[in-house]
Amino acid sequence: MKSNKNNQLALTERVKPTQARAVETREKILAAAAQLLEDSGVEGLTTKKAAELAGVRIRSVYRYFPNKLAIVHALAQQATLPEEALFDVYRDLENPDIDWKPALRELIDAVYMIGAEIPGLKAIRAAMQASPELRAVDAAMNERHAEALCQALLKRRANISSQKAMAAARTVVETSTCMLDLAWFESQRPEGAENAALLLEELKTMASAYLAVYLPS
Repeated sequence: MKSNKNNQLALTERVKPTQARAVETREKILAAAAQLLEDSGVEGLTTKKAAELAGVRIRSVYRYFPNKLAIVHALAQQATLPEEALFDVYRDLENPDIDWKPALRELIDAVYMIGAEIPGLKAIRAAMQASPELRAVDAAMNERHAEALCQALLKRRANISSQKAMAAARTVVETSTCMLDLAWFESQRPEGAENAALLLEELKTMASAYLAVYLPS
């Protein structure tokens, strides 16, 4: 328990700026960090290099971020659908009066679009897998997705146990995460938009066909 708390503290921003100038400084730091990740991976990112590239003092970096992992975490948060919006979509999946297939497609599109707008997402996602602390954050987010999807399956009166529903939900979420990563990476390649769209369409087809085993049409 203590270790988990320490890991959370290591990834927590010290201050969330509200004044325009402070917000701008934070954004410069994040942009510089994203560029460093893009150029040389997580090994090439340091708080000192981020400060130099952003044109700010090192103490400005430490005012907001305790270490480079916290910076990577903040970058990754930009590629995460806000939980309120996320669970609005899951509520549509839960509602038996709403056709679940379009709701599922909308969920996949919503998660994809938020990430597709983040420059350097491939490097950020790779960095998220480079440390146990950040991998744990990623796993926790997937678990929240799976729990929400599991509840949606059960509320749709799927003819399965709660244990089976959770296994099905985790299968969809973990597979979707891999496919979304592929689509995000493809979208940031020159002329990769068409391939990204094809990958998304295949993901929707696969997830819909799989869940149709458990859900009524």
